[in-house]
Amino acid sequence: MAGQEHRDAKNNTQLVAKSIIVQFTPTSLSGVNPDKGILDISTVGEGRVLIFQDGQVLEGKWKKDSKTARTIFLDNEGNLIRLVGGVHWFEIVKTDTTVSY
Repeated sequence: MAGQEHRDAKNNTQLVAKSIIVQFTPTSLSGVNPDKGILDISTVGEGRVLIFQDGQVLEGKWKKDSKTARTIFLDNEGNLIRLVGGVHWFEIVKTDTTVSY
């Protein structure tokens, strides 16, 4: 973070994750307080996803059929992407966000 290790404020251990999931989602300005720039983030539907795990990046799509459904991740052939066990870090970004890696 800003060129430094990201550390836990309570015990000073470095934060680590087995997977980083970058989920590209549609956004719009909230109708509640549009002047404050608050975003509504749509996590129901489907969109692009990048999954970083085991030293690789997998490209595919995320899919969630309803508010109560689980989000699933599919590769470009439509196969389920299984996440490795451990801590996962989710980044929810706008659909037009550029991710460099």
